[in-house]
Amino acid sequence: MKHLLTMLALQQTAAVVLKRAAAATPQAFERATGLRVLHMSPAVVVVDKPTGLRSVPAYGPTRALLADFARRQAAGEADLQAKFERPTRRDRWCGVARDLDGLAPELRRRWDSLPRTKSKFIKFCGGPAGGRLNLDEAEDAWQLLRAAVAQREAEEGMEESDSVLRRVQREAGFPEACPVHRLDYATSGCLAVALTQEGASDISLQWRKRTVDKAYEAVVEGTVARDEGLIDKALLRVDAVKRSGDPSRVEVVDDNVPGAKLSRSSYKVLARSDRATVLDLTPHTGRLHQLRAHCKALGHPIVGDWLYGTGDANRLCLHASRLAFDDPALGERVRVASAASWELSEPPELVYVS
Repeated sequence: MKHLLTMLALQQTAAVVLKRAAAATPQAFERATGLRVLHMSPAVVVVDKPTGLRSVPAYGPTRALLADFARRQAAGEADLQAKFERPTRRDRWCGVARDLDGLAPELRRRWDSLPRTKSKFIKFCGGPAGGRLNLDEAEDAWQLLRAAVAQREAEEGMEESDSVLRRVQREAGFPEACPVHRLDYATSGCLAVALTQEGASDISLQWRKRTVDKAYEAVVEGTVARDEGLIDKALLRVDAVKRSGDPSRVEVVDDNVPGAKLSRSSYKVLARSDRATVLDLTPHTGRLHQLRAHCKALGHPIVGDWLYGTGDANRLCLHASRLAFDDPALGERVRVASAASWELSEPPELVYVS
């Protein structure tokens, strides 16, 4: 019954979504974002993400701020870390809300509790803590606060990086779009983005219940002897030191190590050469860097993986090749596929397995 109600809600809002969106068709979406569309409905879009593009925005200093820091560092200026320290996004949001003229008094009094996502902010404004503002008042408050925060970020030399989500929200005209899963910056292939809050709730639940089918293709170093196999090894996340610039990573550990997460992946050999193997990979759990760490544990790190291998290639050879899920707006199973294109500077001469 709950699934049926979700479908009805999506279908009822579909016309509104399509009218509002600047890119309501796959062709218009591709023109607006520069991303190839593999599937699109009122609830979700699946794009073919290129390597070198983030799934969601990262946040950091502009190139101009980094150049200024480097110049002053080279000149031997003291105490640069303190001079270039910036508040966190949450602290900036709260500080702007506290001091913003024109924001409703009820909201300014609750400056330290205001949500930073639009749907939660609007809901907060409509409740007793937010002064029971009507929808128009809440929308105006959201736009005012967002604009003030954006101005403060620009003044401080901070910005969001380019990403699939940012393009969907801003260039394609779907401001409520949100991610239901992510691909690493260097990983290419099938990436799903929900276009509505209802769609996000439904598809995210499918991910949590593990009813989504996904597969990857990878080129790994060396010759994998077995035609297929299962990698069943626990992973422990090792977070990077804050502000170090280093990425978080995972390590293969025994199952009984505190904090270890049981992780399972299967593989099938697609092609071999004397120095590389192409694998079809299926992650049965969803851990950080799971396939990359499991391939290393297999003794065959992914080609181009500078974090878990040698990084001796012009790109990470990991591609999300297939994705299947139930589209809540269409009420049917959707299967999409994307062919890998490695474009390696020194491609191996592969023999494909029949």
